[in-house]
Amino acid sequence: MLVFFSAGTIMEDIDNAVKLTRDNTRTVSKEWIEENIPEGSKIAYEFFSPQLSVYPKRRFELMDLGKGYIVDNDYQFYVNQSVEYIIISDHMKKRDYEEPEKYSLQISRYEELAKKARLIQLFDNADNPGPIIEIYRLQ
Repeated sequence: MLVFFSAGTIMEDIDNAVKLTRDNTRTVSKEWIEENIPEGSKIAYEFFSPQLSVYPKRRFELMDLGKGYIVDNDYQFYVNQSVEYIIISDHMKKRDYEEPEKYSLQISRYEELAKKARLIQLFDNADNPGPIIEIYRLQ
């Protein structure tokens, strides 16, 4: 039984090592954004999302929230600011959903975003290291 457990642990370690050799989800999503979102689009993004201002291949109008989060504002705020795309990561979203009593406002804003905007791309971390990245197109 100990040998089986050790073999399983070794396989997990190998899988994790292979995963770490792949590009981070922020890198993969940045490349996708630069290839698929029209130049000049206005994009709001969070700190743990792809850093679109670093070595850009395309020029976008960026609403960098700094250390703030998308859900610091409601959906209408972004509509009023003429934002076309919103990019979030699960770095804070996960925390908010783990403590729903404490972060009910933030959760309601994530749900409003999911209901009113269209999720156009999702980069999960099953095969790549990094946070889950969600890209929304505002309606």
